[in-house]
Amino acid sequence: MGRFYPNQSIYRTEYGDLGHDTQFAVSKESIWITDQLGFRNYDIPSKMDILIVGDSYANGCSVSQDETLSSQIKKLSGLQTYQMMIGLDKTLFMIETKKIPKPSVIIYNIVERNILEIQFTEKTRPSYSLDKNINDFDIFKDKVQKNVFMNRFISILNPNPLGIQSSINPKYFFLEGENALISLKNDQIDSITLSLSHYRQVLQDRGIKFLFLPVPNKETIYYDFVPLQSQPISLHQLYTDLEKSGINYINLLDVYNSNKDKTLLYHFDDSHWNSTAIKIAADEVINSQIF
Repeated sequence: MGRFYPNQSIYRTEYGDLGHDTQFAVSKESIWITDQLGFRNYDIPSKMDILIVGDSYANGCSVSQDETLSSQIKKLSGLQTYQMMIGLDKTLFMIETKKIPKPSVIIYNIVERNILEIQFTEKTRPSYSLDKNINDFDIFKDKVQKNVFMNRFISILNPNPLGIQSSINPKYFFLEGENALISLKNDQIDSITLSLSHYRQVLQDRGIKFLFLPVPNKETIYYDFVPLQSQPISLHQLYTDLEKSGINYINLLDVYNSNKDKTLLYHFDDSHWNSTAIKIAADEVINSQIF
């Protein structure tokens, strides 16, 4: 996780990360804009009501710029929002070194499969420089060093979709399929909750409210298309412990369960949620008791 090339405006046609180069690939027109720090925002607000950090879900992968969680919360509430695809440890560094304004609320937004990676760490400096001015030549040189052009050429010659295709409905592709997270052990639950409690306290000491927003795996919501015998219970297990510890969180699992038969919540050919699911999450955030 980290930043992208700064000050970029990219208009492109995208395909899902799971079903690309198959007859089931779905094309999407997408806009990507990054600010001077290289994060996916139009700019850095002078006043920050909500800061959203986390993984590719927080970043809005698979949706266009105005469909991200940050954009939709801002549009619905009028609050000043900002997003960064980094962990909470690096977020603390960004705030304390005044790279960004101190937010009133931090939303930690990650997908279910990544909750086992939650581990409290003191503020950590990002591995990349946030002060260096990057020009077009720097970007070209970086792409050459990372073999971006060669890897793209190879992918065209030898397509290799990442997804596991559903045996129930061939339009559905999954990232982990039957190997998706099903349940948590007690020590795993304790470790996740303890780490989140530490982060909450650190932020509280700095006058910042904390909201945890875990997004169910696609396999969890559409478990019958994987197929799995029953819906994974890991998030419900975690919710119970979060409740006991007084950690503010959003229960998207129950909300999505009540909506999944009415509308599509995840892209058919992608592991990520779609703009409809993000809009539902944005509504839940705005209606939460944290504001």
